Amino acid sequence: MPIVYVVQDSPGKNLIPAQEFGELRVMLSYNDSKKSTDFICNKLIKILADMESDDCLLLIGNPLFIGLACAIASNNLIKFHVLIWERDRYKYRKESVVL
Repeated sequence: MPIVYVVQDSPGKNLIPAQEFGELRVMLSYNDSKKSTDFICNKLIKILADMESDDCLLLIGNPLFIGLACAIASNNLIKFHVLIWERDRYKYRKESVVL
């Protein structure tokens, strides 16, 4: 089963619609915002080392962390996927990213 890597826990956000694309795995807690960028980078590098081509990133949380997660994913994979929220349809759409 594919994995949906949630960049950062976001209290109050309903992530259930993202489960359509795989098992949800939160990479960073809300409290990680207080930690150093080096700590965050190392944590994301370790977690995303297992990311496969059919997995997705759910881009929620601190914009710096989102950018770091995308940079790490693009370093590990030629093509990776992100989930985009379609506000008018109340669901996520899977988009491919090739850098």
